[in-house]
Amino acid sequence: MQFDDLIKKIESEPLSKVLPVVMRITYPINNTKLQQWLKLELNGYFIPNPALTDDVNVPEYRTVSGQHFDDFGRRLDFEQSELNFVNTTILRYGVSDLEYMFEKGGSFSIRDPNMCEFIKSNFEVEVTQFSFDSKQIGGILTFPCFHGHRSSIIC
Repeated sequence: MQFDDLIKKIESEPLSKVLPVVMRITYPINNTKLQQWLKLELNGYFIPNPALTDDVNVPEYRTVSGQHFDDFGRRLDFEQSELNFVNTTILRYGVSDLEYMFEKGGSFSIRDPNMCEFIKSNFEVEVTQFSFDSKQIGGILTFPCFHGHRSSIIC
C-alpha cells in the first residue's frame, strides 16, 4: 500500500481507531510531546490519566456551549455578554466517548464540578448540571489538529 493510499484510509476512519496507530508510529521517533497529547486525547483529560500533568491545560477546541441547571431544572441565565463564558464547558472525555456522544445525538447533561463551584462562589447560585447539544462535538472531532493535518498532529 502506498503512503497516499494509507493517508486516505486513515482519514476515513474514526479518531478512536486512528490515534492508537499514530501512537505506535511515534515510539520509534521518540516524540514525547506528541505521545502525551495522544494519550490525553485517547484516555481523556482526567486525573487518573498519567499523561495529565500539572502543566497540561485542556485544549480550548474542546469547548462546548450550553446551559447550567439546578436540581429543580431551573436554568441559569446571564444577560451580560461578558459573562457568556459561564455558559461553556470544556469536555475532558476521550475521543471514543466523544464519538459515541456525537453519534448518539441529542442533548447531554454532565456535571462540571469546577464550573459549578465557580458559579456558587462568585454568583451565590448552586447549579448541578450542564446541558449541551451533541452536534457541537463534531467541531471537536474535526479540529484542524485532527482533520486534514494528521501528518503533523502537533497543535
